Amino acid sequence: LQGGCEISLVVAIDFTGSNGKPSDRSSLHYRSRDFVNEYQKAIMSVGDILTNYDYDKKYPVYGFGGFINHLK
Repeated sequence: LQGGCEISLVVAIDFTGSNGKPSDRSSLHYRSRDFVNEYQKAIMSVGDILTNYDYDKKYPVYGFGGFINHLK
């Protein structure tokens, strides 16, 4: 890293049904203003470290395994 090495963070989120319903607080996808889910915790933990080594501080995020209601 001292020699100018860069590390980029790329995030992929699993939206398959095996993670539970997003409306269920025990689901990995549950979202609320007063609650941080496991995905958010993991992304923030890793991102806090890697952001220091990423020149543009931008992180591509991809999702897979989900359906958009009107496109089923």
